[in-house]
Amino acid sequence: MSGVDGQLDLLGGQAQVPQANNIHLLVVFVEAVEAGVRTVDALADKLDVDARTVRYYGDLARWLGFVRPKGKGEWEPTETGSLFADSVSARGRLFSRAVFSKDVIKLANQHKRQALDEGRELSTRDACLRAIERATELSESTARRRASSLASLLEAAYRPSRVEWESGEVLDDRRHPALEFEGESFLTALAVRHLGVRHRMQIGFPEQVVRFTANEAHKLERAHWKRASWQVEPNTQWFGSVPINDVTQGIAMRGGRDLRQLLVLAVPYVTMTCAFLALRDPLDRPLTSITDDMYGIRFWFHETDLGAPLEALGTLALELGLEPVDAPPHLAGVEDPHAAAAGDAGLLDVLLTSGICRRNDTVIEIAPGVRAEWREGSEDSPSILERLEPLKDEIFESLRRSGSR
Repeated sequence: MSGVDGQLDLLGGQAQVPQANNIHLLVVFVEAVEAGVRTVDALADKLDVDARTVRYYGDLARWLGFVRPKGKGEWEPTETGSLFADSVSARGRLFSRAVFSKDVIKLANQHKRQALDEGRELSTRDACLRAIERATELSESTARRRASSLASLLEAAYRPSRVEWESGEVLDDRRHPALEFEGESFLTALAVRHLGVRHRMQIGFPEQVVRFTANEAHKLERAHWKRASWQVEPNTQWFGSVPINDVTQGIAMRGGRDLRQLLVLAVPYVTMTCAFLALRDPLDRPLTSITDDMYGIRFWFHETDLGAPLEALGTLALELGLEPVDAPPHLAGVEDPHAAAAGDAGLLDVLLTSGICRRNDTVIEIAPGVRAEWREGSEDSPSILERLEPLKDEIFESLRRSGSR
């Protein structure tokens, strides 16, 4: 048996990092195995590739947990692989879950989070390369090739909506309009803070956010709300409103994913709420919840009532070194009816109107599909979920400390 064939023996050890990355061929491979086409030669005919490439895609499908070797020259589907083959609607979810479960991927995401903590961004490929170098003994040239393949798979896992899962073809990169605005987003400022840059961060939740989310941006005084951050003093910034310009006003009109992303990036009380609701235990069960019943709107950690939304978030903000203020400091002495602090009901309106959350009886929960949106990043920018990770960690530690007192 040749060296290559020895490495790709179906009964041999599974590769730590696959070298195949064509989602279309992966889909055809798993569908074929499910349909009973299971030998190397038969699969080579089905995929219209050589035997070596068949083995590469068998290794990828095995790495994802979709197939397993049967005998010396065949594969058979796993239960997950059969579901992947039979349910087009489930493919994106199953693929992303399989990719994110891998240790090398977890390590790559850790590298991206660490870079973000340090106020810089690491490309998906470079993060994958660092993970491969730490987790394997592959040569430098092989590690670089595998990093490119792994990054391609990870990009598809981040943004499964970019794949037409019936065929596995990757769609043209339909990027959403750039979120361009003056000032610094709250989420970016949080990342910079980890560099040790000492500046105060004041936060608020003005009525302006409620009106913007309700597609009333045209009623707002643009000059009062054109920035995402406002310099209050030389070392103090205020965050709280949604920056208004032609691009963001268009986003308010369209709603949907871009609106949700803008709110999470720019509005501290929305950002913290999303990080709060994203806390999960090792079994992926929620650690937190929001209820809206006869007792009002309440935040919960396990069985502990943390209070009404703005009260609970205000307490967390102080624990995190943020300074809640009632009104935008840059509008002191200026009459603007939308500068007044919005209440708990206003925050709930924003979460529900934007589609970040939905009602499930008396429980307010993250809406279906939103967590998948948060996982979607790109080669140049980490996902919302990655950017929320440091804040999630800080919130969890704060809640844990409070619970132990």
